[in-house]
Amino acid sequence: MSVPSPRSRTVTTLLGLLLIGAVFVGLVVVMARFWPIGPDYYFTFRPAAEKFLQGETRLYDRETLGFFHAPWLLLYFIPVSQLSLRAGQALLTVSTLAMLLAATGLVREEHSFPVYASVAALLNLHTFDLLIRGQVDGFSLLGIALGWWAIRQHRPWALSFAFWLMAIKPINVALCAALYLITIRSWPRNDRIKALTLPVLSLLASFILLGVDWPVRYVENYQVFSPPKAYLTLTVWRIARSIHFPFWPLILLAAVCVALGLWLAWRAGLHCWTLSIALATNLVFAQYATGNHYVNLVPAMLFVATRSRRLATLAYLTTFTPLLRIWFGVRVAPIDLLYPITLLVASWYFAVQDGLVTLPKGQHLVNQHFARRA
Repeated sequence: MSVPSPRSRTVTTLLGLLLIGAVFVGLVVVMARFWPIGPDYYFTFRPAAEKFLQGETRLYDRETLGFFHAPWLLLYFIPVSQLSLRAGQALLTVSTLAMLLAATGLVREEHSFPVYASVAALLNLHTFDLLIRGQVDGFSLLGIALGWWAIRQHRPWALSFAFWLMAIKPINVALCAALYLITIRSWPRNDRIKALTLPVLSLLASFILLGVDWPVRYVENYQVFSPPKAYLTLTVWRIARSIHFPFWPLILLAAVCVALGLWLAWRAGLHCWTLSIALATNLVFAQYATGNHYVNLVPAMLFVATRSRRLATLAYLTTFTPLLRIWFGVRVAPIDLLYPITLLVASWYFAVQDGLVTLPKGQHLVNQHFARRA
């Protein structure tokens, strides 16, 4: 069998890229005609980009109430805002779909996940929630997946871009970022510096462009607008407040869960279960979360589905709890917490089963579990 020449491979690659580009543009054209305008895109992201470009806002002021994201998100939305309203929304929707697919591919490693795993992770109401709102959690998920890949391949610049993406919406991925930082503590110092370069430089640039008081404005902006979308908030804190349950037991439970997750991360390093535990813990005890944030659980869902079809099916069924609002109204929205709780319990179960909890300090495991099936 003849080996393709370098020129032949180059031509094939170019044709593949052209085909992908044509499909992408075609999807944008179709979406521009049929996909509805997302409220968050219309009321938050597009206006913030337009006003910033016109010099009407410095961000995190009265003109951009509701914009709780890193300033560099505007690098995406300023060009998008130059398109028509429908074309801009379509571009965001198709870009988000591409990010979800790319993230799924990045966490595959050497073994392919079964088809049902990808279906369960991506085709659910939380993904629909993300797309229909015109939200930007696709950036966070891509950062999570890219960080997983970059650490396993020892690519510091790729990890730096991953941190940069995750920092766009840091609250719901903070534990994942902590896991990545713990994991690279043994990297050479130059590689650790590279891994932090993009987010640090972006922060410095933000102080120059937006003023040294922009973090203060951010907090004030949040306090004025808080609680955003309170009726859709999915948190244990909302449940406690609604039934007049004291916060202190939940604070203690959250502290224990976070401490255990970080302890396991320190002992085992980056592993599919330490990542899953970090993601699920973050969303179970988040101060603020809505359904679109749950796309960050895609890696956890993929890993659980690889190990147990039954647990994956159970977790998948919990992604449809938003349907209960049809009969009971938005007051039952916190029941959606069953999804991250299921993944959290399953991840700890498999972490114990695979011996992570009893690992000697500093020892890393090989992901042998991928070879097993429930």
